[in-house]
Amino acid sequence: MRSSIFDSKSKAFGYAKALAAICALLIVVLEVSSVYLLKHRSGTYERISKQYNEARVARPGAPGEPPSVLIVGNSLLLRGIELDRLNALTASSMHI
Repeated sequence: MRSSIFDSKSKAFGYAKALAAICALLIVVLEVSSVYLLKHRSGTYERISKQYNEARVARPGAPGEPPSVLIVGNSLLLRGIELDRLNALTASSMHI
């Protein structure tokens, strides 16, 4: 005959397994939803993806053409450099 102590440990173990399974499921759901939200709702991710694609197609200037310059930086670069003005000032000597 089982004692009541053995029975309570069995129930506690079952609850612990259920709690661990629920926590694991929540972690998986949070990971999947964060990846989705990052790729579909993030303006920063969209900007970085666009800049990455532009950088992939950039090629060195051909002979007789101005050299190509790729400027790489973090988000502070957006505030520190006025690309339109820089392009206007250097259009004859380099392609940014």
